[in-house]
Amino acid sequence: QVLPSALCDALVARLDAMLAGEFDTGQVPDKMPRVEQPQVDVEARSDAQQSRKKRVQVQQVVNAWKGDRLFNAVVHSEELGKLVAAVAGWPSGARVLQDQVWCKPPGSGTLAFHRDTAYMGMGVHTMWLALDDLTHDMGPLEYARGSHLWTTTEAAQIPNLYAKDPRYVLRAAAKNCRSKVDLVPVIVQRGGGSIHNGLTYHGSDANRADRVRRGLGIHFVARDGLPDAPTAFARSIRGIPEADKK
Repeated sequence: QVLPSALCDALVARLDAMLAGEFDTGQVPDKMPRVEQPQVDVEARSDAQQSRKKRVQVQQVVNAWKGDRLFNAVVHSEELGKLVAAVAGWPSGARVLQDQVWCKPPGSGTLAFHRDTAYMGMGVHTMWLALDDLTHDMGPLEYARGSHLWTTTEAAQIPNLYAKDPRYVLRAAAKNCRSKVDLVPVIVQRGGGSIHNGLTYHGSDANRADRVRRGLGIHFVARDGLPDAPTAFARSIRGIPEADKK
């Protein structure tokens, strides 16, 4: 247990407020779920369009700490930073690179297996914290055991997170290094969690339960180092002009 249950409940309440457009800092996080506008001419839409409309979407918030004081306090907690630094082996300590909140309502889909380094740079370590009590049918976070040691091609490292086949990159990576896939689900009560190396392949299945699954991921780097920002989005939230990218 990393966070008290009461604190998780308070974070969920603040997450709901942000999803409703309420930010007690006066600042909006770097990424919020898109709000669907109502369609005026419903009958004119094709069956395919109506089907897409009915799909329940996975919701992502990036840098929730910017929009909410409670998230800011948790994300930048000195105790959490010390814990990650100890696991990662960083004598200089840890600092927060960014956070992410994933919200998977009942019926929402999968998240494809990926490595955090593909999006945030080499050296990142992630603390993942459950904000709800988890069961297997909620599509919990899953790790590919030992995959932080796999050598893979560059092309295999940046998947479409919402691909129909969430394991296509994972299978290709395992085949490339002649390894077997051994998945380990993270089934914990709210406030529990895990820490993983940014090279670890991880993803999640669809939420087939009747409850929402929410998780807070805090991405750390060593205090005395900052990885290159490998994507345009990573550069934008770090304030790096595209002309200055390496």
